[in-house]
Amino acid sequence: LTEKRVEFFREAGSGLDVNAYYLAVNIFDALEVTTKMIIIALFTVALRNSAASEGAMIVHFIMLGWTSASWGLLFPLLIPPKSVVLVTAFFTIFTSLLLSGI
Repeated sequence: LTEKRVEFFREAGSGLDVNAYYLAVNIFDALEVTTKMIIIALFTVALRNSAASEGAMIVHFIMLGWTSASWGLLFPLLIPPKSVVLVTAFFTIFTSLLLSGI
């Protein structure tokens, strides 16, 4: 969302609904992330033998992408643009060490 800040202020200044803008960004981001994660999961299934079924691996990749994308949409709303990368890195390291990456 940090790179779409100019678009957001333009849409908000023209009187359009801010909630509709965020909903549109969220829906498009979910579709984009889902497509990317399916492609990555298919490469992983093709290149790696796993005890898990192909369907389970694809679902896990999609859920990982959705979880990561939701944090990526939340942090720019709460944190100044200069600090988003640092806070995201700290959050990822913190949750990976203490909460096993939740």
